[in-house]
Amino acid sequence: MHWYPSCLNSYIFSKRTHNELYSPLQAKPCWGSYILKILLAEDDKNFGIVLKNELEEERYSIDLVHNGVEAVLNFIENAYDLVLIDIKMPKLDGINTLRILKKLNPDVPAIVFSGNSRLADIEDAFEAGVIRYFSKPFVMADLKECIKRNCNQ
Repeated sequence: MHWYPSCLNSYIFSKRTHNELYSPLQAKPCWGSYILKILLAEDDKNFGIVLKNELEEERYSIDLVHNGVEAVLNFIENAYDLVLIDIKMPKLDGINTLRILKKLNPDVPAIVFSGNSRLADIEDAFEAGVIRYFSKPFVMADLKECIKRNCNQ
């Protein structure tokens, strides 16, 4: 029988089965072994789910929200290693969302993307502090490489 800190028992076994917790090739437990915690703000629900699934394959923990207000609220409540934001979103657009997030934590890296690439949007994004701008559609491998390169992996 494996020992777990008592505070983790209910959490671990409510979220994962024993087989998911232990890999036969690993000597120690692998719960909580996400590489990065990422906030993903994307108003297109289908694209958001696809992007979330792709990034979770890289062992990233993804919180998906569908507008800028939800992004700000989640950002206040959680610590994130990276933020991915669509520029065109309802309630609060991606640029203004990013400006708020950067005031809350100026050090968090941010990547933005948009299907409507206007030069003014790109300039505003970099002025707000993004590390990279992607125009939709983009190659998923390029996004993954950008994340790895900019988040010290």
